[in-house]
Amino acid sequence: MKQMIRTMELVSMCVALTTGKLRLGGRLAAVERTQPGRQIRRHRLAAEWPEGGPKLAWQASGFGAGYSTISVARDRLYTMGDKGGAGWVTAASADGGKILWSTKVSAEGAPGVPGYDFPGPRSTPTVDGDLVFSLDAWGGLVCLNAADGKEQWRRSLVKDLGGEPPTWGYSESPLVDGSKWW
Repeated sequence: MKQMIRTMELVSMCVALTTGKLRLGGRLAAVERTQPGRQIRRHRLAAEWPEGGPKLAWQASGFGAGYSTISVARDRLYTMGDKGGAGWVTAASADGGKILWSTKVSAEGAPGVPGYDFPGPRSTPTVDGDLVFSLDAWGGLVCLNAADGKEQWRRSLVKDLGGEPPTWGYSESPLVDGSKWW
């Protein structure tokens, strides 16, 4: 017999990462799924937004600046941002945005073309089970423990693997397939 798991998933959300603030609006939709995540059924959402947009569910700050968006896994949000002279991966509660941990993963800023100032991470963390993978603009790939943000390992796509940084910096989000990552 398949065990049914009732979870809540953030669906149809408005996300704006501006000036280091994360805003989430939209609705929570109940999701039923069987282990290990097969046969997902989502409840219908409204075809249109109400006038004035969706109701703001909550607002939080302290995530830093940059171009990362969020990953949602279980009851947590994960993102990257520059703050205080460094690049950080931050985990927050999906219920209210309380920061649970922040881990320094890189220097602040990003490579780029002289005259254009677009500092900050360009990647979104990838969550796979109990691990979070992040890639900074210089090619620093870091694996963190999802529970507490402790670093598990680190690789440089440039120094360790012979990569060449793109003009605007690395902006891909890590892809994980079993024990392999790209």
